[in-house]
Amino acid sequence: MARHAGAATEVRINFRCTASMCDLSIQDDGTPIASGDPRPAGATPSSGLASIRDRVRRLQGTAVIGPRPDRGFEIRLSIPRSTIEQLTTDSSGNA
Repeated sequence: MARHAGAATEVRINFRCTASMCDLSIQDDGTPIASGDPRPAGATPSSGLASIRDRVRRLQGTAVIGPRPDRGFEIRLSIPRSTIEQLTTDSSGNA
């Protein structure tokens, strides 16, 4: 976070799973980057915030990434719990 949060003095990380969804929220109070695609010119899709969006979409989830209304930056990810459980089962071989 220190590398990307600018002048942030506080970072909040929240993770919550319900019966149907798992949500991750990361917020800071630093200087936000501009809206839109934060990828630098010439960067590949495998880098940075664009990669997070792509990976979450592949998991049937949603990603909201951008400046906060007051100050700072926020990343909010929601992924269906069933998708996460399937990945865990596939990688461990256990149910």
